[in-house]
Amino acid sequence: MSKRISINTGLSGFVLLDRIGEAAAGNIAGSKHFVSPPSLALAIESLAQLGAYHVRYLANFEKHAFLLKIKSCRLPASPMPAGFYTLSGELQGRSASAFTHLLRAKLADETILEGVFLFAVVDYDSTFRKEILERHYRRVFSCLQKDIGIDC
Repeated sequence: MSKRISINTGLSGFVLLDRIGEAAAGNIAGSKHFVSPPSLALAIESLAQLGAYHVRYLANFEKHAFLLKIKSCRLPASPMPAGFYTLSGELQGRSASAFTHLLRAKLADETILEGVFLFAVVDYDSTFRKEILERHYRRVFSCLQKDIGIDC
């Protein structure tokens, strides 16, 4: 008999982006305002989300996208300060199922965090259900582009 395990983070949502300002074939730009100093994990996750949304956009939301690996990451020497971060991603390479991005988080024009992230795409299936996920990711992406939050 199989047991279902549920993990609840206590977060009301897990979109760590405040806005997607630009999405084009080779790049994406967004922002995140951290009211308090972010942990490295949350800062890296915000970059990963930006990259994953770019991959979904490039795949016209027809594939499930996920972070496969962080190939390299330059971490700050001291704790990250709170503030308004501009996030950017540049597509470095792609194949039919993998995308490499150079992702950056800047605070006042200073690069605080930078890394090369590898994403993969797979077809939707019984685990990653297209009828739920495609609509969800399109809606969140659209809301972030309109700068009205994910509850639009």
